[in-house]
Amino acid sequence: MIDIKRVGSILDRLGPAAEREGLTLELCRVNEESVIELRARRNAPGVPIAFMVRAIEGTFRRYYPEVSGVRLVDYDPGPDEVRAQKTRIEDTVFAPLVRHKAPIVPAPAGIPGLDLRGLDRARAVRALENFVDLWGPREVDRLKIVGRTEDGPGRAIQKWLHLYADRVQSQHPDATDPEALILHLSRACQDPSCSQGEPVELMPGKILLTAEEDFA
Repeated sequence: MIDIKRVGSILDRLGPAAEREGLTLELCRVNEESVIELRARRNAPGVPIAFMVRAIEGTFRRYYPEVSGVRLVDYDPGPDEVRAQKTRIEDTVFAPLVRHKAPIVPAPAGIPGLDLRGLDRARAVRALENFVDLWGPREVDRLKIVGRTEDGPGRAIQKWLHLYADRVQSQHPDATDPEALILHLSRACQDPSCSQGEPVELMPGKILLTAEEDFA
């Protein structure tokens, strides 16, 4: 059985990261499927709320594996001046997350991508580990990793591939983006141009770090 006090304690420690991204989070309950149900209010501009929900879910999966997921059941987009910002969730592909009884995490709107640009090697490695942990169990075939031409992210990608070679069936540079690498998780790629023209749902690497660093 999920310990509601432990869930609340973890969420309290994640709170400062959410506040820095303009969100206030409130625990509603843990349902019979061991899914954490949250309310959120937008207080200031920040990254899309879906990214924060995914980062929070990734943190719970790492530190409390008995939790099966995180679901946003109520969302207040905040005052008009905040709603006018480009990060308004209702105008993005993540809108299903703000509806009652929304899926825990919607299917990606294209290839899940991670932007490691601007991170040092250690932070890029942690972000990459969290990203693959988040999407790997969802039977996603491909991931796009951006930032391979920068020193820190590039070394992080090589280190991760060396340590976790068994998790990747094949890899190749993106045919249309010299900074990006495509990882194939379920089967080896026979056509390096396979991702050309497909949409990418790109997540900033820092979102997968703030929650973990506040928790540590």
